[in-house]
Amino acid sequence: MERKQIAGLINDTFKETMGESIVLSEDLSNVVDAGSALFDANQTEQFVKTLINRIGREHYETKEFKAKTFGLWREDWDYGSVLLLCRQTKLPRVDVLEDYDLEDATSYDPYVTNIPKDVAVKYYNKRVVFSLPITIGKKQLKESFTSETALSSFVNMLFVQVANAMELAIENMIKRTINDVASKVIYKAGVNAVNLLANYATDTGDTSLTAATCLFDEGFLRYAAKTIGENHTRMKGPSTLFNVAGDETWSNETNTIYLANFKSALSTYLYNGVGQFNSDEIKAGLPEGYEIGSWQGTGTGYAFGDISTIKITNSDNHSVDQSGVLAVDFDKDAAMMCCLERDTEAAYNPKASYTNYFNKLTCGLFAQDNKNCFVYFIEDSNVNAKKK
Repeated sequence: MERKQIAGLINDTFKETMGESIVLSEDLSNVVDAGSALFDANQTEQFVKTLINRIGREHYETKEFKAKTFGLWREDWDYGSVLLLCRQTKLPRVDVLEDYDLEDATSYDPYVTNIPKDVAVKYYNKRVVFSLPITIGKKQLKESFTSETALSSFVNMLFVQVANAMELAIENMIKRTINDVASKVIYKAGVNAVNLLANYATDTGDTSLTAATCLFDEGFLRYAAKTIGENHTRMKGPSTLFNVAGDETWSNETNTIYLANFKSALSTYLYNGVGQFNSDEIKAGLPEGYEIGSWQGTGTGYAFGDISTIKITNSDNHSVDQSGVLAVDFDKDAAMMCCLERDTEAAYNPKASYTNYFNKLTCGLFAQDNKNCFVYFIEDSNVNAKKK
């Protein structure tokens, strides 16, 4: 074991703490142990200096990662593979009530048919699948452990990491489903694809802000909160304007997802600002929702242009590349994940004494373009979106 004398450093820390010294440049290279990948000449006792230090405690990290489902999870079913979704795309229209317009010697036929119209059906019968294999050779590993408990802890660590990889894959697939729904709204560029920055400039006359600066402006953020709250209320009423298919529909339940940067800006500049809108009023106007760190990826540095971008070819085979996406507010049935199946199969190889484990996952990711959805983004040039 290597030992370092740090009495001088400790005395210097006392002076810094007591205000008797300026802040010094401290060398911690001999203080904090960063670990080493292999034993070296220092890993012996300091008496006869030939006996190798023994491992006193072992820690195998088994930190679990749980996928965020963002409200998309639905119940599974055991038999059959097809999901059938049936809807009536238009509300029935009313007819004249003849009770108070009766005329003498006139026949009123009660047997005229009124067959329901505009019934549409969609069948969903796709699944995404992947496998995550891992090989374990306990016979070969035994020589590096001192007990069965230690070996089992090591193997358990490996399986936890496999499970974590599965969870991350599930979360990423859910995010892609949300992106698919949002991309169709962006592609159609209807009133539900809202360029908040362009609308703010039009409604207020303030053209000084850009996509790079607007999230630091209290006036813009109040306007954004107001717009999202108003449109969320509009989604609850029947309309053809807020879904890509143009069906007559409304939303009883919704999922609202905010980019974390946007939600943080709202919290920082609005909720606690002295003399600004009452925080309870602002929170009441904004729908409750989830926060997402990035729609698709973080890039190499978490730049806003990366985390706010949706860049995909969607399930309609349309390519969409939109940056500055701040929030997506959609009907709960617009995006779903169900039929999640996870199983593991093992195959032992007696010739080489190892076991292959095949961790398999199957799930269904479904999207409906006849359900309400609003996409909010900021863009300096109003190319993709129309006025709200």
